[in-house]
Amino acid sequence: MATTYERMRYTLGRVSSRKTPASRSQIAKAIRSRRPKEMKVRGDGSADEHYMSEGSISNLLTLMAKHDLLVIRDDGKVSVSGEGQRAAADPDVFDLVMQSSIKTKLADSNVPLEAIDEEIRAITLPLAPDAETIYDRLANRNPAPTITLGEFRRLLFLFACANGIRRYVRVHYHSGD
Repeated sequence: MATTYERMRYTLGRVSSRKTPASRSQIAKAIRSRRPKEMKVRGDGSADEHYMSEGSISNLLTLMAKHDLLVIRDDGKVSVSGEGQRAAADPDVFDLVMQSSIKTKLADSNVPLEAIDEEIRAITLPLAPDAETIYDRLANRNPAPTITLGEFRRLLFLFACANGIRRYVRVHYHSGD
């Protein structure tokens, strides 16, 4: 299954290929009807319920608008922004556009990258620099973050996908009990 980041890139490509703006519903239906692997959420892909719902795709469009890739007009029509056009044409530009958007969102939420870097460097064992630990430490600063832990976690994940920060995932095993 694809990540949110991969789904955003795929969706941007689909929306940018449209000649005219369309409603969220039209875009979501068109994407869902193609059954792309990027929208598969479970199963072998042989049934409609194995793919993201139209509502989830609509939420993805909203997320993309928050990152300035898309424009959602007052009449509900969706089109690609200028930055989105550039990003749709080149995966490296997509990464740079996302990095810039995420840096701005973090800074606007009282969580500049410099503060994140400071907290990461200050965390020592037995703690690990995961999103929750970093956020908890940032929450003790003045001013405190104005975003939730969930939003912070999503931004860090997207930032890692955009090659803005390294993300390490460890697999832990446990026997029985």
